[in-house]
Amino acid sequence: MKKIYGYILGREAKLSVAEIEAVYRGNNCPYRILFYQNDILIIESDEDFFDLLGGSVKLFEVKLTNQVLNAAGLKGLIDVGGKVVFGISMYGQNAKKNIVIELGKKIKVEFKEEKINSRFLYPKNTSLSSVEIDKNKVIKKGGEIIIVQDGPSNFIGKTLKVQDFETYSKMDYGRPASDAFSGMMPPKLCQMMINLSGIKPDKNIKFLDPFCGSGTMLMMAAYLGYNNIYGSDISAKAVEASLKNLDWYKNEFDKDFSCQIEEKDVLSFEDDGGFDLVVTEGYLGRPKNQKTTQGEIEKEISELKDFYNKVFFKLLRILKPSGVMVIAIPFYSLGYRKLFLDPQVPEKLELLGKEIYRRENQIVGRQILILKKSV
Repeated sequence: MKKIYGYILGREAKLSVAEIEAVYRGNNCPYRILFYQNDILIIESDEDFFDLLGGSVKLFEVKLTNQVLNAAGLKGLIDVGGKVVFGISMYGQNAKKNIVIELGKKIKVEFKEEKINSRFLYPKNTSLSSVEIDKNKVIKKGGEIIIVQDGPSNFIGKTLKVQDFETYSKMDYGRPASDAFSGMMPPKLCQMMINLSGIKPDKNIKFLDPFCGSGTMLMMAAYLGYNNIYGSDISAKAVEASLKNLDWYKNEFDKDFSCQIEEKDVLSFEDDGGFDLVVTEGYLGRPKNQKTTQGEIEKEISELKDFYNKVFFKLLRILKPSGVMVIAIPFYSLGYRKLFLDPQVPEKLELLGKEIYRRENQIVGRQILILKKSV
């Protein structure tokens, strides 16, 4: 039976939407987008895949549409039993904090008249964070009402799940080995990149990260359910960090998976066509700061373009027919200008999509390319 699900997206909303659509396609699950604005995506589908996603922070199910906002109508969405803890979050261009507060107060008054002890969780702005929902056990003790207001139209629903921020924090900051030079990709971004492949996690898929750094991509592959995992890096220090981190992950989270990691230059791989999926962040170049000149960046672009021309041809030869590659390569942001490498991609690699990821005020961002090898 089709339901209407709403995803509250993380900071990289466009990338999050691409991830959601790729996961639905990978699971052969039909869906229809009903609404997309800023940090909200609402779809109609038989299933949700929230637990697989790295870029979405809340999942809600739409219960009502185009309703007049009143306390009596919204109160019925809240579960009652023991002391009730509830919240209201409002999204969309017409979201207003005073509306949220007024509705919350009125619902609390109605509960009081019914002799139901309740607590209304006041938002700092127009919405509650996933951390606030989790810490206050809102889903278990009453519920969070979601209102998406777009002019006179609205979607009204109830939060089903929030992102497990504690687990992500532990995977990010609890690891025993990290090295800024070897790579500091956030676990969520790694998860999103793996999902962008559009491949459903399977224990038989042969997975490779040939620039594995401290092993975050490998860890997130295991997190998603891949079992046949390979990693390599040209740096012995990076390989040692990856081995340490993957061993920690296995023990800390009681996971069982196969992972082989070796010290190896990506260009020295055998041309065996053995991998189903390659997901990696390549070399992003030398560290940059505000004193880095455009001339220095243009010189690096020329060098890295030559390097990635070789990398793409090598990765083509180690992918199986119909194999998929998701690779992050650098781009540079200089004021209002964006400078891209534009490497030569072999004809046998079909471009399925490309996304960008860049933190504010950083010169170097990541251009994420999704490629599929022709049969």
